[in-house]
Amino acid sequence: MKVGTFPFVVFKGLTHLGTEPAQLQGQVELHGVKKSYAVTVTVEPELDGTLRAKGSFDVSLDAHGIDRPSLLFVKIDDACRIEVDLLLRGSK
Repeated sequence: MKVGTFPFVVFKGLTHLGTEPAQLQGQVELHGVKKSYAVTVTVEPELDGTLRAKGSFDVSLDAHGIDRPSLLFVKIDDACRIEVDLLLRGSK
C-alpha cells in the first residue's frame, strides 16, 4: 500500500432517514480506486439534538488494488472491516 500516495480513505454517501435501520448508499475511494457500497446504519437521537448513525461493512482489498501482505507465506484476509460512526447536525 502506498501510504504517501493515498493517505486517506474517502467515503461519500446518501441516505433517507425515517426508516430503521437506514441504508446508506455510497462510494469508497481507497488506494485510488472507487467502489460502491451499501451500508446498513442504525440512527439514534442524541440529547443535544444531533443524530448518531453507526454501522459497519467489509471492503475487499483485492478489489481496490491493494497487495495484501503475508505472514509466513500466508496472505492476510481480503476483507477489511470498516466501522462507521457519524454525528449528524442540522445547518444553522
